[in-house]
Amino acid sequence: MYSKLLVRLCLVVVVVAGGCGRTGLDGRPTVGAGGFAGAGHAGGAGVPPGTGGYSLAQGSSGQGGKMSNFGSGGIAGTGGASGTGGVAGTGGATTSTSTPGPVTLAADQASPVALAVDATNVYWANSGGSRRGSIMKVPIGGGPATFLSGAASAGGIALYDSNVYWASMGMGSVSGGAVSTTPRTGGSVITPTTLSTGFMNDPIAVGPTGVYGTGAVADGVTIVSSPLAGGPATPVVPASDLSQTFASYGIAVDAASVYWTSFRDPCMVMKAPLNGGRPATLAKVTGPGFGIAVDATHVYWVTVNAVMRVALAGGSEDTLASTGGTGIAIDETSVYWTDHASPGSVNKVPLAGGPATVLASGQAVPAGIVVDATSVYWVNQGDGAGSGSVMKLTPK
Repeated sequence: MYSKLLVRLCLVVVVVAGGCGRTGLDGRPTVGAGGFAGAGHAGGAGVPPGTGGYSLAQGSSGQGGKMSNFGSGGIAGTGGASGTGGVAGTGGATTSTSTPGPVTLAADQASPVALAVDATNVYWANSGGSRRGSIMKVPIGGGPATFLSGAASAGGIALYDSNVYWASMGMGSVSGGAVSTTPRTGGSVITPTTLSTGFMNDPIAVGPTGVYGTGAVADGVTIVSSPLAGGPATPVVPASDLSQTFASYGIAVDAASVYWTSFRDPCMVMKAPLNGGRPATLAKVTGPGFGIAVDATHVYWVTVNAVMRVALAGGSEDTLASTGGTGIAIDETSVYWTDHASPGSVNKVPLAGGPATVLASGQAVPAGIVVDATSVYWVNQGDGAGSGSVMKLTPK
């Protein structure tokens, strides 16, 4: 499936230098967010993990920011205020400022595409093929990375309760994959549990009612779900009703509905009841579409051309930024997204629109993005041959 992703990204780049990315969420939610997410919350975005929200958006919530620190320079130089011959001593009361940049939490990764965050760790999916694909975690404050599981061409990740969930391809399969899970604690003695087959290795979202993602090509591409305890992938929307010919690279859930974008031009932004039913089209815009996030009033998404939003009930869409990307996350004040290019950037804009801010530039193909209360996290895919990284910027 990741080869499928690369092909799609190449097609998109020909038109507009874009790409795809996703993130997951955490907590017992009321809203969700997306990423390359999730769920994800699965990924991607929603509200900060652990404070509500199920989705990915690629991400779970916000990020970015700058701050100043005072440098050295002395308070009073030799001679002081009443020193010999002068009003001010040498050295004076000068200060300097500096702007902190992104911190690398993990380097040398095999093409990471999606991530999720909780109060202690960042989790991500390396899509690097059947031999190098994996699920990893690293402390949010930095430290050694931990291997949680192998995962062939993983493309979506999300958190819920005490587990991490991901979507990956079946070995040698080109038409379908599986959703698996393992405790967040991980460890070499823990064997991951396969919850369901019939999923593509695209972004996923997780909530109390189950895991949501893209159905297998062989079954007709649609949105499917599986219980958290495991079971067959069941169509939320029958393929015959949806007639979706491309997988979803953006998916999110709230307490009542599942939301997704279509990877086609024009992009369709859609929703359906969690327990199944006819889908509603919220927006139809120039695409293709990628990450999606949802809060109590609006749905937010990113295409290769723009960052946009629309009311939960539909209506006229608002363009928040005229540059697009792949991963998206939200918090209480801002929308955050990754511009999937090389070099690419991490950006934010107010929820209701306004001037956009570049939080980090010169990034190596940034993809999934999530936020917590203080920081923004994202993955750089790199060159696809092991130069990927997991990044953090504080404050947001």
